[in-house]
Amino acid sequence: MTTDEMLARLPDEQPDFEELQEIIGRELQGKLFARRVGVDEDPFSLSPYPHWECVCTACGKKFEADVKDKLKDMTVCPMCGEKVKPHRWMFRQGGKLTSAFLFYHLFRGAGREIWVRSWRVSQRLNWDGLEMDYVPMSIYHFDDGTAEKWKFGWQGWKPIKTIRMDTWKPNSFSYEYYPAFVGSISKKTIKGSCLEYSQLDHAMRYGFPLIEYIQFYLKNPSVEYLWKSHCIPLLEDYFHGSRGDVRRAVNLKAKTFKGLFRGADKREMKIIPGLHAREIVWFHRLYQVGVIRADQDGVDWTRARKTFCRDVPGGDEKQLYRYIHRQAERCGRSCASVLYDYADHLSQIQRLGGGEFWPHDLDEAHRRLSARERKIQDHGLNGMFRARRRLWQWAVWRHAGMFIRPVDSVKEITLEGERQDNCVAGYAKGHAEGRTVIFVLRRADDPTKNWHTVELIPGTLTVRQCRGYKNREATPEAQAFVDAWVERLKNIRDQRRKSA
Repeated sequence: MTTDEMLARLPDEQPDFEELQEIIGRELQGKLFARRVGVDEDPFSLSPYPHWECVCTACGKKFEADVKDKLKDMTVCPMCGEKVKPHRWMFRQGGKLTSAFLFYHLFRGAGREIWVRSWRVSQRLNWDGLEMDYVPMSIYHFDDGTAEKWKFGWQGWKPIKTIRMDTWKPNSFSYEYYPAFVGSISKKTIKGSCLEYSQLDHAMRYGFPLIEYIQFYLKNPSVEYLWKSHCIPLLEDYFHGSRGDVRRAVNLKAKTFKGLFRGADKREMKIIPGLHAREIVWFHRLYQVGVIRADQDGVDWTRARKTFCRDVPGGDEKQLYRYIHRQAERCGRSCASVLYDYADHLSQIQRLGGGEFWPHDLDEAHRRLSARERKIQDHGLNGMFRARRRLWQWAVWRHAGMFIRPVDSVKEITLEGERQDNCVAGYAKGHAEGRTVIFVLRRADDPTKNWHTVELIPGTLTVRQCRGYKNREATPEAQAFVDAWVERLKNIRDQRRKSA
């Protein structure tokens, strides 16, 4: 259909202005618009004194406020007492508000045709009332197996190949979009049209985009079966971006209800409607090879299994199912939780270069491999810790019943963080690489008891922090010791420089 033919066939249908006014009222409800008058912002004002001119959309009344009042504090209308959200009404914007939206209106054409028109609706709030402004944006034409679109621009109406909902932003640099509203759709309009069995009212209730849903239905009439079998999760997946998964799970070109799900038997058909697309793919695959049954346990296993991103040892899905259920019974946890630990266990085996794939006690094996991996990781850091300890041996000092020394190993810095209830263990790598130095401060009469943790900046020999239990400030006794210790370090450094 050419553009001229479209314009000739377009019914003379206008939007419901009462409905538009109702939407505008909802958009503006509970807002307070204010502008300053009698100051530089409004140089043409004849007002003899500066003040706020305010309009409350909750009650529709106008009032003035002292210019010294802050706009953000005007959260209650003094006229009606309703809570309002204040907005700045700038003079240079001519009173035009940013509250605007797209409005879609669906109406009937000749035969089984359905037309949809969209307008950009904005409103101008003047002291005399509310003025509405609407500009045509697009026209859509739908018929059995047909979908067409025209968009209005500076050259008039132009055909558009991509048929989808319009968007409207305040400007090309904005990341925000104005909202879109669909006008009321009567059953009389839909009856006998190409959308008679489209379940359009249900689609609008679930928030599916109007244009995309109509085009989806016209291309795939089997959508009727999805609604009748209550496959809502599948439709939600399709309109929320998982279209490839939906096409793999469902035969959208099916002409009968039985052909909707490929190869599914009656037992599966009772379970599938409550699942999402990816879950259906996994459920059907596991059910066909006899791993699961068509019951709630099968659904729970499917939802856990689709998150297991590891190769099954030997590729035996049945063994995996039996093994995880046995371990779940042993530890009293869910299969999903045990399967997550098993995936981590397989990752550890890969990193360490060997291990038992099906241990008798998964929890114990997981702890054993974790300890082994931690020991290997700490081995490299411990060598760096020992080097750091030798480099800072000159900083060890015993004085006034106290002594200070650098941490000895990764294990010690970890225990220091646990016993002192702080985050010093997170400084292990920085200490090993020499970016910072961690010292422990102890009492000489009880050297095994944790007391204070000290962080020293090696370049400047300044103490960044000296903390006690739970990151408390250092006691006066400990602070005096640390101050004297830093002074001693700087003196040793200066003497070494002079001798050099």
